[in-house]
Amino acid sequence: MTFSTNQFALSRQKGTLANTQSKENAIAFKIAATVTTLVAPAQYVGLDADGNLVEVATTVQGIGFIQFNAVKGSATGNDVIDVFMDNTVMWMEAGAAIVPGVKVEVAAAQTVITAPTPAVNITVGIALDAAAQAGDLIRVQIKQF
Repeated sequence: MTFSTNQFALSRQKGTLANTQSKENAIAFKIAATVTTLVAPAQYVGLDADGNLVEVATTVQGIGFIQFNAVKGSATGNDVIDVFMDNTVMWMEAGAAIVPGVKVEVAAAQTVITAPTPAVNITVGIALDAAAQAGDLIRVQIKQF
């Protein structure tokens, strides 16, 4: 993605806020020092025993999703980054075709898919747009059930 100095807002980008009027549900957290792999935008994260961010499995309850940072791109241990939490609308990458209004769950590679009943992974929100195929960017209202 390229940015223009005359650009008023970010274009669709995985891990960015879809409602640019508010950032009230983003909270800054320090990444645990033990995290050696890069933390990517829209990655599902949780907290360790010390209150630091760690990547969590798709079957483990987390706290939210990493916000895209145009300056840094990615982060690792001891960096401080913002995390989007409940009731935030964020751009996320679909892992398969999705219809609007369905509950979605975390899948591999920081993507979301339609949550089956019962859900296999953690249900994290509601799809607000349709995705025709894997790789499409859609708005998801983060809502952990």
